[in-house]
Amino acid sequence: TALAGVASGYYWRGIQVSSGAQVWGELTYTHETGFYGDLWASSEGFGVGPEYDLSAGWAGKFGDLGVNVGAVTYVYSMDSFMQNCNTENGDTCLDDNDPGDFSDVYLKLSYGPAFLTMYHNVALLQGQDWVYGGFTFDKFTFALGWQKFEDTDHLAVSGYDTSAVDKAEYTYAEVTYAATKNLSFIVSSVI
Repeated sequence: TALAGVASGYYWRGIQVSSGAQVWGELTYTHETGFYGDLWASSEGFGVGPEYDLSAGWAGKFGDLGVNVGAVTYVYSMDSFMQNCNTENGDTCLDDNDPGDFSDVYLKLSYGPAFLTMYHNVALLQGQDWVYGGFTFDKFTFALGWQKFEDTDHLAVSGYDTSAVDKAEYTYAEVTYAATKNLSFIVSSVI
């Protein structure tokens, strides 16, 4: 399958990580056994230029319970921050531009209109977890998300001011309205 789209902004787990619009595309190959491979690419990732993500996993059903288990690696362009980063000056440098540098394992469950997704980081940003759950009613999807960073330096390196708001652990609410099959509006806010 193939998908493509345009978004007015890039939000990642409840926080805006890039200003301006982005163009994205996705290719997925699914075998009849339920195993799949996926490539997702975007013109913008965390404000540092193009991003691509590689995923592999298995998805299937046990009665009415949908299960999707897999792993994903996120790959970013070398940004200007990294080009000017100097560990000899005490800089904290986050080089995540190679496959495998920043990777998660995940479990996604669904039952009727309800869903629950859990991600756990296994490379580079150890101690990072994300839980996202909610339900769909008609054209609306209501969801809550929880993100934890064990070390706020991971956010600071990405350019976030962690002094004003404690983003090491936060919860956010999100409402999505599917106006048409191809157009959705999302309102999201950290609680």
